Amino acid sequence: MTKPCIVLLLLAACAAAAEPPKLRLGDDVRPVRYRLDLTVIPQQDAFTGKIEIDLDIRKPTEVIWLNARTLTIDAAQVTAGGRTQTAKAQTSGDQFAGFAVPSAIPAGPAKLRIEYHGDFNKIGSDGLFKEQDAGTWYVYTQFESIDARRAFPCFDQPNFKTPWQLTLHVNKSDAAVSNTPVLSEADEPDGRKKVVFAETKPLPSYLVALGVGPFDFVDGGQAGKNHTPLRIVAPKGKAAQAKYAAEVTGPLLAELENYFGVPYPYEKLDVLAVPLFGGAMENAGLITCVQSIMLRDPAQDSITRQRGYASIMTHEMAHQWFGDLVTTAWWDDIWLNEAFAPGWTTRSCGIGSRSGTP
Repeated sequence: MTKPCIVLLLLAACAAAAEPPKLRLGDDVRPVRYRLDLTVIPQQDAFTGKIEIDLDIRKPTEVIWLNARTLTIDAAQVTAGGRTQTAKAQTSGDQFAGFAVPSAIPAGPAKLRIEYHGDFNKIGSDGLFKEQDAGTWYVYTQFESIDARRAFPCFDQPNFKTPWQLTLHVNKSDAAVSNTPVLSEADEPDGRKKVVFAETKPLPSYLVALGVGPFDFVDGGQAGKNHTPLRIVAPKGKAAQAKYAAEVTGPLLAELENYFGVPYPYEKLDVLAVPLFGGAMENAGLITCVQSIMLRDPAQDSITRQRGYASIMTHEMAHQWFGDLVTTAWWDDIWLNEAFAPGWTTRSCGIGSRSGTP
């Protein structure tokens, strides 16, 4: 093939890549690993973030497309082929962000760095949202199905499954939880601290999760074949209401290991109570559940409430295998994901469908 033909083919490939996606992101650029750094102060209205994405570029391109919604891009750059270029952000509709560079990015490994900011969701439980409990602010996440893009620019599709490493900057008086155990904490200026979490196993973006606030932690012991550490995480002052959850969640996990014949696949399990929420969510290693089902004063508890919690938690923990360890390629197969997770009955707990289910 002559050199002019090669140049024309490269130009044609770059032009095709410059076209914004219509529904799904293509496979010519794929994420390999994420490093996410977020400043999350529940008393504030906005958050700031930095994300670094290792990429596999399969065809030369001048634009990298990914998902972003309700975020403001402050700066971006792409490093590939031994050079770093400043990237100009552009949008397509309200779901996609493109990062264009002056010279085509060659096929091979690359790194995309983005600085951005956004507002907490204060009117719903989608994306990175904040809620009050007893006058105290907390921040939580709900990303299924396509709301991770509200918290950070990413390849927000279930078929893109990669390791994530999270770092959070929070108030010293607050605790931070995520999918994995904390590796380190260090004090920072202005009454804040830096919390670094271990890198996750490969996860799609919708299963990344975090919580920030003055939580109470109730030890649920160690569960299963790998002696997985388990905690119930409740809003401040509500540790006593987590008694039943702390007693039964570990035995339920052990029963599920026997059911699946495979040990629980993650390093730890926290179950996080959310004040106002649409049900529960199977985030890997950090299950969230509405506190009206999860927490109750032992003196006022009932068998109906306890059965409701056990049913919901069995379902969400079953998703740690079917849904988290093994993930559907696209949302049209989510019925299979739900069907393999036993235990869920909305009638038993008196609430509607889970928030975020497509």
